[in-house]
Amino acid sequence: MQMMEKRTAQRAEMNSDAVVYLGGEQIPCRTLNISLQGIALSSPVRRMMDSPLRVDFLVPDGYGWIRSRATLVRDARYYGAFVWGIVFDDLDEKSKAMVEEYVEDNLPLMTF
Repeated sequence: MQMMEKRTAQRAEMNSDAVVYLGGEQIPCRTLNISLQGIALSSPVRRMMDSPLRVDFLVPDGYGWIRSRATLVRDARYYGAFVWGIVFDDLDEKSKAMVEEYVEDNLPLMTF
C-alpha cells in the first residue's frame, strides 16, 4: 500500500543551527528543510511525538534567527540520525515573511 504525502506547503532545503527546548532540555539540532508550516530537523535523540516545544533556528544567508512555539509531529530514523518533523504554532508576521522569502529563494527542495 502506497502512503500519500500529507505535506502540501513548498519546502526548501536548509542547513543551519537550531536549538529545541523540550521538557527542561536544550537539544542542539540541524535544520534540513523548512516551509511556512514547519521545519525538519536532524536530532541526536528520539522524543515523543505531539510534544510541545520551543524551537530557535538560524535562517541562513543573513535572514537571522527565528523563535517559535511548535509541536513535534514526526520522529523517524534515517541513516543513524533522528529526523523530527515540527509544526510551527505561533510564527509572528516578521518570521513568516522571512521563511516565505527564504523558501521562494531556495527552491527546489530535499524532502524527508
